[in-house]
Amino acid sequence: QIDGFDEVQAVEVKPLAFGMMFIEVQVVLGEGEGIVDGFEDRVRGVDPLVGQIEALEMGRL
Repeated sequence: QIDGFDEVQAVEVKPLAFGMMFIEVQVVLGEGEGIVDGFEDRVRGVDPLVGQIEALEMGRL
């Protein structure tokens, strides 16, 4: 369902540890206050099993 978001460029499921997996999502978001937090809230709303969201890298285009 995350890959249906307009901002999403790529989605990849990767192994983490002890049989757990994580989803790496590449997105392009506009600038502005609360934009990243709003996207994270939308991702959390997709599945109640989402435990943690972390921004690994940010930059400007």
